[in-house]
Amino acid sequence: MKPSFFIQSAAAVFLMVLCPAATGADPRLSIQPGVELSWPTTSGNTYQLQASPLPAGPWASLTTAMPSDGQPKSHCDFTASGSRRYQVLETVPGIPAPPVNPVNGGFESGTGTTASQWSTAASQPPTRTSSEARSGSFAMRCSVVNVGAAAAEGLLSQMVVAQGGSITGGQTYNFSFWAKQVSSGPSYVQQYEVQWRNASGDVVGGSGLQNFSGVIGTWTKITVPNLAAPANAVEARVSFRFVTGAVSGGHGEVLLDDISLDSGSGSNPGTPETVNALPVASKPVARISWPSKTGVSYRPVATTNFVTWTPLQPLIDGDGGTKELTVPMSKSAEFFRLEMPIAVVLPPVNVQTTAAGGANSIGLAWSASPTTGVTGYRILYGTSSGNLDQSVDVGNVTAASIPNLIAGQTYFLSVVAITSNGESLPGDATISAIPNVDSGIVALYNSSTVPEAATTVNTPTALITRIADRARDRHAREAQFNSYDHYLSWYWEQRMANIEIIDRIGKAGQPQNITFNYTTQDLLNPAEFRTLPTADRAALIKFLKSL
Repeated sequence: MKPSFFIQSAAAVFLMVLCPAATGADPRLSIQPGVELSWPTTSGNTYQLQASPLPAGPWASLTTAMPSDGQPKSHCDFTASGSRRYQVLETVPGIPAPPVNPVNGGFESGTGTTASQWSTAASQPPTRTSSEARSGSFAMRCSVVNVGAAAAEGLLSQMVVAQGGSITGGQTYNFSFWAKQVSSGPSYVQQYEVQWRNASGDVVGGSGLQNFSGVIGTWTKITVPNLAAPANAVEARVSFRFVTGAVSGGHGEVLLDDISLDSGSGSNPGTPETVNALPVASKPVARISWPSKTGVSYRPVATTNFVTWTPLQPLIDGDGGTKELTVPMSKSAEFFRLEMPIAVVLPPVNVQTTAAGGANSIGLAWSASPTTGVTGYRILYGTSSGNLDQSVDVGNVTAASIPNLIAGQTYFLSVVAITSNGESLPGDATISAIPNVDSGIVALYNSSTVPEAATTVNTPTALITRIADRARDRHAREAQFNSYDHYLSWYWEQRMANIEIIDRIGKAGQPQNITFNYTTQDLLNPAEFRTLPTADRAALIKFLKSL
């Protein structure tokens, strides 16, 4: 029966204290007593903490199996004190024994004459047989017979993958197999070999080819003890070779079974996996938790005398979820509360008046507060700098207008930045201003504006166009320095002209001509208006008629 261990946690008195909050409702602390369980570990083992109700009951796992790196482990169980007993199950992994035989050393696995994991080669390769097995159902028959005077050869080999997929370097191994000689003719040789190989597959040592012989008609065990694997060996290859000389009548036949490569006749039998029930150390603890708000920082503190408050850990930033920490119950009485340092919210900067866009209004603009987490701005205003008794929340913007103010009255205004953790001080961003008398904006066009007459009128007798223009200053000379830096007032003003063009081209029953009527502010000489010569006018009229 596995031992069990009872743990009774000591009692301590706690008081929940509501903390003064920076903003909003105070978060209420919750305290849940429990026990902290701890135990040492050994690297490579796994540990699973279990609990059972008192006075007795089935064990239930409190954790999943935890792999260990050799460092102490701990777990907090928040349940009624003295209601459970605890233990930790330590699982020590077993060490498998090295394999006694190479893979398929008895040739039981295979298909027909082919044995699994073994390769056969040469002119007369060995074959798997079920007629004369030493144990089990199969053995390997190795038979070579000369054809005339030509030599014959057979090969049988296998890569042996020992314990955990590798040979242990420096380990001593015993090699053995069973042989039953069927026949042995002139110049017949049969040999075995064990090769040690490194991780790259290179041969790093071995027995070399060694001759062996069996007893005719009897199974005989051939044993080769104390084959030492080199330090860099990770695998071994077992192989057999059968060959005859180039003589007439050369032949030989032998049966092989139960091939073995072990580490000293079972000197390393391995160890099974074991599970130990171990005691755990305990100490009373408590879990303190509270609902948090995003953007609010919390500092949990504790005291035993209400005079000195000791921080339990640095500031904890809220994210909208529940925050918690575990504290030891090492005192007869202890009190807890939360401190929420008032966050400094910086005011907006560069507050200034702008066009309000309406009568009896004041427009304000500002640069955003450098504080992160600003959710909006509030404008406070009043007729006295010490009494900003009116306010309006304008949202997260950087410009707004205050309407419906008294004309001629001086107002004092302050812009306050708002966050979830507080707001800036009103006195940090203030300004005074007088409301606009009117909107300050003159419309270029409204419903009472009289439109100008149409510039073009198409009548049955003519197309009449009326425009106004003024002549340009033709006295500028490109070759003269600063030739355009002059202004001839009389030249511009006296050449203002109203021009009327009466176009009768294409109008039936009308003279096919164009009349220019122009009225100027001053009398102009005839050179100021130029038209085409008579010949050119006739050509133009002819062209226009063709359109």
